Amino acid sequence: MSDTDNPQSRRRFLKDLLVGGAIVTGLGGTGPTQTYAEQNEPPVAKPAPEDKAPRPAVDAAEKKAALHCMQLLRDCQLENGAIDIRTQWNPKSEEDQAVAKEAYEENKAAWERAQAKLPKKDGEKKAEYPAFDPTKRDGIRVVSYFSNFAAMGMLAGYEHHTKDQADLERVAKWLAFYNKAQDPKIKIVPDYHGSRSNPENKFHVSDQIDSIDAYASTHLQLVERYTRLTEACNPANQLKCEKIVPAESNLKAAKASLQAIEACLKADGLTIARHEVPDVVPEQPVKYLMDNVEVYAGLKAGERYFRKAGATKEADRCKEMAGKMGEELKKYWQKEEKHFAWAIQGEGLDDRTFDTGLDDPYPHGMANQYGIAWVANGKEQKELWEKMQKDFKLNPDDHKVFDEAMPIARSYMVSLALKDGNEEKWRSTLLKQMEEMPASRNAHIVGIAMLTAMERGKWMDAVIDGPAVAEKKGPGR
Repeated sequence: MSDTDNPQSRRRFLKDLLVGGAIVTGLGGTGPTQTYAEQNEPPVAKPAPEDKAPRPAVDAAEKKAALHCMQLLRDCQLENGAIDIRTQWNPKSEEDQAVAKEAYEENKAAWERAQAKLPKKDGEKKAEYPAFDPTKRDGIRVVSYFSNFAAMGMLAGYEHHTKDQADLERVAKWLAFYNKAQDPKIKIVPDYHGSRSNPENKFHVSDQIDSIDAYASTHLQLVERYTRLTEACNPANQLKCEKIVPAESNLKAAKASLQAIEACLKADGLTIARHEVPDVVPEQPVKYLMDNVEVYAGLKAGERYFRKAGATKEADRCKEMAGKMGEELKKYWQKEEKHFAWAIQGEGLDDRTFDTGLDDPYPHGMANQYGIAWVANGKEQKELWEKMQKDFKLNPDDHKVFDEAMPIARSYMVSLALKDGNEEKWRSTLLKQMEEMPASRNAHIVGIAMLTAMERGKWMDAVIDGPAVAEKKGPGR
């Protein structure tokens, strides 16, 4: 497993998130798309909250950025509907190299089995299998947490830009894959590995499961968004999507995702990253701020989805859990340190301690961006953001700088939440970076960029607008 045995190590494939660099080769996925706008009625726009103006129309800069990033996301999708982590290997990613080596060894073994069956001639020189090339893009990595973000990013592009029925159907194919691959024990889709070039190397479950709470919560967010957009289509296009992934199948999978979240829930109303599943995964008993922000949003989305689907029991449960979690999320704010704790240790309210620090982009910087954007955006958080921009050298005028721990999309979300006057600078910089986004970028980063650019930040349910409620912390870690 990757960084999962140490509870103080932030998972999400840390080594993979914090790498960058040039890429040598790549393989496409589903390829260019034809526009079906003429066949599809435009989706109904989301009603704007009373305190939020309607979203402006897509401008030329957004359109150019969206065109490029949408194609990156399309190319990540495999024939079976799964969404790969990227279309080009990143040679600095240890996770990528491990999967590439795994695919190479399995392909070599298949080749050797085939060679052993061939008739041998006297004096014939023994054939040699090519040496391992770490730059060759062959292995497959499917991480459903990342794929859910990629699919949501594709839906944001569909809703606000392409109006292309094919994009909606691509997401339907991912959901169809998800529903079939959802493990009955852990109730999420575990990670998959495989090979693109060798059919004999079957697509298979790996031994890696980063978290359960965040995987399940992003699935609920995706199902709610997909369902809303599908219902806005004309009847003919609704039927196309229904044939790919029946609504009843999505409902069953969504209920399982809610059960996965419930299994991670603790007495204080927050979720640990992973509950123990014997013979599958060990417990990861840490309540990460980022995970719980995403779980809160998943529960809010789940409530809307289940309510509309007539699943009243599940809708009420989502509402109950989100209500308590929203209050507890505010307590990640540490008044003395003037920043958010990035994690909480302990079972309940009486024994918990807060992991603090603002030294590293990951997990400290990213967690505090989550906190400001989705939990609290008062005066103290504005002062925190000013400090973070200086300490982490976050520049709204430089689109060439890229940090996967604190990407420009997240800075734009913070700026929008605070209304700090730099919103347009961050937006312009984000769009420029999106135009140049390499195919080696993690699909979930591309998805978040699409969500933020298309929806101007508030694409996920926020907890509050205003000061947080500080709670006494334990020793920082």
